[in-house]
Amino acid sequence: MTQLKSRFVVKPFREVKVWKASGNTLRVRATIPRGSVLSDIRTGLAVDASRSMSALFGIRSKALHSVFRANERNIVQQVARKLGSCLVDIDSSGKTPVIRFSCGRSGSEVDEIGELDAESVSAQEFSAPENPGTGTKLCPAMRYFLERFPDTPRMVCVFFTDGRIDDLDEVKRLSRSVCEEMAAGRRDFTKFVLVGVGRDFADPASAASRAFEELDALVTEPGCAIAGQGLWDYKIVADMEESNEIFADIAFDDEFWDFGAEIVDANGRAVVPENGASYNNALPTLLRFTMPADSRSFSLRLPDGSGVTQDISSLF
Repeated sequence: MTQLKSRFVVKPFREVKVWKASGNTLRVRATIPRGSVLSDIRTGLAVDASRSMSALFGIRSKALHSVFRANERNIVQQVARKLGSCLVDIDSSGKTPVIRFSCGRSGSEVDEIGELDAESVSAQEFSAPENPGTGTKLCPAMRYFLERFPDTPRMVCVFFTDGRIDDLDEVKRLSRSVCEEMAAGRRDFTKFVLVGVGRDFADPASAASRAFEELDALVTEPGCAIAGQGLWDYKIVADMEESNEIFADIAFDDEFWDFGAEIVDANGRAVVPENGASYNNALPTLLRFTMPADSRSFSLRLPDGSGVTQDISSLF
């Protein structure tokens, strides 16, 4: 599976992912979220406090996109404030709980910063921790939010990290457990978003890049996707144009726009929706379809004759 970099995504699409599938086909997952999709929601922000993050707490990076630039040297603070503000904006309580994770000798400790509102999150000092972890453990942060919000209708939590995840196998096991709970109705909609920062993400073959891809790809495993909605999504700071892109993956194939549309491959042939329903009568916010493996684009055609073409050739 490959995620199209956000700078190549054409509006109204917000996120595009492509898989090579059997039968000489491509599987495509694209979102066109509605602004009203998020309601009755709780959020959370977790900031990696492991030792490997230390430089990012005090050195400016020219690789960051201008959306995160400021006249500060603390990169973590710049990004964390913007991410926190986005989460506060959609949280039903008007606040978002913020924690540091990967603290302490083994990297297994969680440090609570507090539940911050719009004013406090924009002023919060995200300084280098006094007890940075010698390893990066993601599971304790996941469990913190899962235990804090066991019954909320919707939960979206963001984990800001350099991607050096030492407990990846345990994270996968816990992720599968959460998906099983959602499928059984014991837990409502849950979304975890990884936001990566640092030089490691410049190399698609790096351990950090592979870890993010592996978690995002859990959606392809049986039992790890609810109505096509994966538990994990990821964004890389250097590729982001807007901080609210952390919500680009949140869309549903049972939530529709009030119009139909046609989606065709590069040869003008209608794509094949995975749920078997045509898009002509109603267009879902989550699109899942297949098309021929040699197609390097797909087009959205609206009833008024307008439309857009999404090029995916950069993935090949």
